[in-house]
Amino acid sequence: MISTYRQALAVPGAPAFTLAGFVARLPLALNGLGIVLLVSITTGSYALAGALSAVYALVAAIGGILSSRWADVHGQRPILRVFPLISGIAMVGFVTSIMGPLPQWAAWPLVAVTAATQPTIGSYVRARWAVTAPSPQIRRAGFAWESIVDEFIFAVAPLVAATTAVSLWTPTPLVLSAVLLFVGCTWLARQHRTEPPTHPRESHRSGSSAITQPGVLLCVAVGAGLGTLFGAFDVATVAFTRDAGWPGAAGIVLGLWAGGSFVGGLYFGSRRWSIGLASQLRGTAALLSIVIVPAIFVNSVPWLAVVAFVAGMTIAPTLISLFSVTERLVPPRLLTEGLTWVNAGLATGFAAGSALGGIVIDAFGTHMAFALAWVGALLSAGCALVGASTVRTHLRSEEPEPAVAWVDDPIPGAGGAPTPTDARDRLAP
Repeated sequence: MISTYRQALAVPGAPAFTLAGFVARLPLALNGLGIVLLVSITTGSYALAGALSAVYALVAAIGGILSSRWADVHGQRPILRVFPLISGIAMVGFVTSIMGPLPQWAAWPLVAVTAATQPTIGSYVRARWAVTAPSPQIRRAGFAWESIVDEFIFAVAPLVAATTAVSLWTPTPLVLSAVLLFVGCTWLARQHRTEPPTHPRESHRSGSSAITQPGVLLCVAVGAGLGTLFGAFDVATVAFTRDAGWPGAAGIVLGLWAGGSFVGGLYFGSRRWSIGLASQLRGTAALLSIVIVPAIFVNSVPWLAVVAFVAGMTIAPTLISLFSVTERLVPPRLLTEGLTWVNAGLATGFAAGSALGGIVIDAFGTHMAFALAWVGALLSAGCALVGASTVRTHLRSEEPEPAVAWVDDPIPGAGGAPTPTDARDRLAP
């Protein structure tokens, strides 16, 4: 297991771009809770806090699709250099609109600008794995590694946000988020050698979008089902532990949920599977829909913790399979956009699951909210099953494309000295 990830991280440039991606992705986990904490503590309105948080999530999903499409056409560097500055300035404006002196109505457009100009770093980093991995096994290990990083981020960042907001200064998570986004994106933008190639002529001539590629919409639907599961389970867990008299246990249960996913991702991503990607996605999604069922019937927090850990072990494998399938369905010129569409499905499903989960809890109780999470898992598994033949038909070769040739050839005009150039200049035919 360890040797597989060691080989993946031995790919030239991989440690640097995955670490930069880690730094730049932390804001995604800090902002959601950071917005809720700032608004609710400052104004006393949870309704306003929830509404602004929802606007942030939805605009981020839409803006991420557009900016990722631009990245495929013009390259990642322009986005990574400009957008974090705009997002950071808007974030500062958002904080001052809630705390003063800006008027409170300004919070709506400012939170929208903040979200719209936040690059979808997870897709950018996975796109780099796709063009640098020398084999399908290494590519999938790279995708698995990024899913593991995601789980770590979303297990740790909410704790950091809550602690700093309460013990230091209420806007601390959001200010920290703006700084981390700028640092991480700037660092990633400087890594020219692993940047995916641009396809400006092809993209403009075709006028197509990744969502129009056969099978991609099904992948987005699978992502939406998974997002619904995640959102509903989070809300249900908070309510269940509160009703049980253990409100502080929610963090432990959700930590075990992420921890199980971490373990499952480590194992799944390190194995060489004999079945195809479409079958992997169908199998992992189906397994997730089965192991989440006991959550509907739990009657104590310790049992919920056990169920969360076991069910969590199937999450990362499903996400790894989903992103791997998507990467094989879209042409290289639409790679970043295609991966971002799946992220948008996850984000939209999460927002819907959270909102519907709260309504279901108020009306029917926490067990029905866990049932809603199961419905999300069923939706994901059903889409994976229905779309298996379509995916299998349109899936490209298992071989990574394009392959990167790391050759230190001299660059004309550089005095014949070996000089590293961009990945687009080192692509093998």
